[in-house]
Amino acid sequence: MVLPLKASDRERAETYGKFAEAPEQMWAGNEKSQDSADAPDPQLVADAILKLLTTEAKKRPFRTTVDGTGLNPVISSINTATEQAMKNIYQTYSMADLFQLQQNSTSSN
Repeated sequence: MVLPLKASDRERAETYGKFAEAPEQMWAGNEKSQDSADAPDPQLVADAILKLLTTEAKKRPFRTTVDGTGLNPVISSINTATEQAMKNIYQTYSMADLFQLQQNSTSSN
């Protein structure tokens, strides 16, 4: 596996102490979890897409969490905070209407 986050300046990286190896450790752990017997099931993605497609357009979430690693609560909280921040930004700039679902006459939902 190629590690894209390896420091190009090895002398400088050595000054980072134990953090110099953090990218390699992260990728190794990720690779191990993806190759394990209990790796996330790709069916999770298909199920999430189907759920979105069968949900009424006005009730679809701003973001959808698809995760099989047990990080759903963390990712969901980040998504909730991001959605609220975006709503606040759009409201601040008097653009809240752009954050709302726009439907045209050809929409079925």
